[in-house]
Amino acid sequence: MLDKNSDLVKGFYNLFNGDNKEGGIKYHKKKGSDIKQALNNVIMQTNKEKSDYLDKMKAESDELSFVPDVECEISYEYKHLFEYIPKKFSYDMLYHGERYVRTDRGIEEQAIRKPTDEERQEMHEYNRYVQKYIDMCINKIKLDTLRKNIQENKTYSLSIDQLSILGL
Repeated sequence: MLDKNSDLVKGFYNLFNGDNKEGGIKYHKKKGSDIKQALNNVIMQTNKEKSDYLDKMKAESDELSFVPDVECEISYEYKHLFEYIPKKFSYDMLYHGERYVRTDRGIEEQAIRKPTDEERQEMHEYNRYVQKYIDMCINKIKLDTLRKNIQENKTYSLSIDQLSILGL
């Protein structure tokens, strides 16, 4: 058991129970202008990640002989804000096969063909990229909303977790 007078325990106590405490967590004051600048950096990083996942998703879909068949489920509050909503592979397609496949002549109907294990793995990878892309889009929407609502001249109290996310 740790000694209550040890430097480690005192350090954690000071970290979470400083002079400016709300609910036992130490908060630090930051100006809205500083927060907005930090949010801009986070938004730039989110845009880069979103673009990376979109590129990976498109590259992966070009290699697949199957065509994604299901529209992604996105909550109503965000759906109208998306620039592009990709389709993904359904469970049925992954494990039971599909009639429509991509050929040199486009998308054609064929007898039901089940994907091989390698194709199924690529389809799962594609679905992961789709989900990451959607997550990045939703994060960007939330960050844009937050940035619009921050007042530059106002001072805000931020927790250590919030400061670390913003890089402050």
